[in-house]
Amino acid sequence: MDLKCPDSGESHRNRWANLDVLKPTDQIKFVISSRRDWDWTAAAIREHPARRAVRLPRELRVRTACGRSNWSAGLLESGLHRVRMQLQMHKYIWDPKARGV
Repeated sequence: MDLKCPDSGESHRNRWANLDVLKPTDQIKFVISSRRDWDWTAAAIREHPARRAVRLPRELRVRTACGRSNWSAGLLESGLHRVRMQLQMHKYIWDPKARGV
């Protein structure tokens, strides 16, 4: 399940009730674009504890508040469980502006 963060401009469209129908093998994804997205995501995970894994891909363009080392440290310090950081590999393999790949 993909939950949209505030910087996507789509967070108002999240259907939180769908969390109740996920199976333990399902995963939740939040794409983090800023510190504001990270804070929102951490609060959402705490408010809606999950028995399933949560993946946090980070936007390739993010280089400031959620830089690589700060991002990893922030994730560890958050105390959130079953949360994993991942890269958006398609944006490293293909040009981030490419469409249809």
